[in-house]
Amino acid sequence: ANWGDFVGLFLSGSESIRIKMSWYWKNDLRFKDEEDGAWTAYSDEDSKRIEAAFKKNQKTFKLSDKYKIDFSSLIQHRIEDRNRQRAIKRLEAPTESTPKKKADSDAKQKPAKKAKA
Repeated sequence: ANWGDFVGLFLSGSESIRIKMSWYWKNDLRFKDEEDGAWTAYSDEDSKRIEAAFKKNQKTFKLSDKYKIDFSSLIQHRIEDRNRQRAIKRLEAPTESTPKKKADSDAKQKPAKKAKA
């Protein structure tokens, strides 16, 4: 794992979960925010670039020759026409977890002994 991609390591009992930040843009304005199909994830590469700019507290970020992101408004807009814009959002996405105990994972792999008749 690339540790720069993760913003934290959280413990739940003795299980660790790494949290990665992902960025999304609203792809269909006809859908409500919580409906399936309303949001599309940026590519991993773009999401990393957006997250890096966000962590540097940049107010805006030029995503491409065509699009710019405004972090204060959480929108992506066309550089040549600011009225053509879409909402964006940032979410935590659990990416990995580790077994609670080595003994627990070993026990799952060993077949149970057959009882003698």
